[in-house]
Amino acid sequence: MITALQHVGIAVQDPEASFRFFHDMLGFKLRTGDEVFNLDGGGVVISHPSRFRVVLGMNPRGGAMVELIENQTSPWQARAVPSSWAAPGIVEIGITTWDLETVFRELARRGVFFLTPILRLPWSSASQERFAYIEGPEGLLIRLTDHGTDAPPGTGGIQDVTIHVKEMSRARAFYERILGFTIVAGEFQGKIQGMEPVAGPGEFHVVALEHPQHRKPHFSHFPPATIRLVQVTSPPRLSKPIQEDRAETAREDIHAGILEVALDVIDHRETEETLRRRGGEWLRPFSEVRRDNVTHFAYMRDPEGTLVEFVEIEKTRGIPARWAGLVSHCGLATYQVLRRLRHRRRP
Repeated sequence: MITALQHVGIAVQDPEASFRFFHDMLGFKLRTGDEVFNLDGGGVVISHPSRFRVVLGMNPRGGAMVELIENQTSPWQARAVPSSWAAPGIVEIGITTWDLETVFRELARRGVFFLTPILRLPWSSASQERFAYIEGPEGLLIRLTDHGTDAPPGTGGIQDVTIHVKEMSRARAFYERILGFTIVAGEFQGKIQGMEPVAGPGEFHVVALEHPQHRKPHFSHFPPATIRLVQVTSPPRLSKPIQEDRAETAREDIHAGILEVALDVIDHRETEETLRRRGGEWLRPFSEVRRDNVTHFAYMRDPEGTLVEFVEIEKTRGIPARWAGLVSHCGLATYQVLRRLRHRRRP
């Protein structure tokens, strides 16, 4: 079943430049994959034969990975819709951040463009979330979410994604009833001063849904699967209608922006059957891929067309996933201890 948020796939023009941003600015120090392969087309994501380069990056402080995808066959097409909550599909990634004020000052000093100041989101549960938005490579919308000061200042990996929806009730029914995101981690309706570059001038409705971890992932650095659904009442002005942008990207098989969210699963056969019983319709049932890793993956779309991938890692470089996960956990735990020691020794 679903255990965690594994990675987020983002289409980019220059994977090296995009990886440098995530590496240098957001701490994704580990390049966990870099390969070029051909796909025949006629499938879920593409309709004609294409050659892709895929670069995977991971933050050693934990969190989901970033997957940077370059289509080397089709000519690059810049996104027709500006990065904002008005764009279709997955509109942003959330990054775990410790000591947001310090990170804000450091990234601003290094030239990162901030779309918003540090703001507060008052959830309905009476808790508050502190965050700020930056513009990533090729206009990618990135939210830095504060997790306090109990760890050295810096950023972790991806903690969640935000999906723009037109019908909140229909979207919630899919993610809650079919995929099992039954924990409502937060909900807000209203307007926040300073959010206009992201949310537009009007009010918005955002719901954060989390999948319970009935089973732990083999790789402990993957975070609980969390998605946010957002509906805006007065979106920012668009350069062209959303429907036109969707038609172009579907026709050209090239998307500038976030393509998919990938969920980590254990026991792909049980996952496939369980989601089918709940009413899920598989675009592509699980199939096996053998390259550096042995993985099983499948695809489904939500009611508004957002692509959701399901991935079970069986082996990585010939090592069973449970043992590879244990080795990874020990290595990352050692990294965290050394980082804390270095932080305490600083004057």
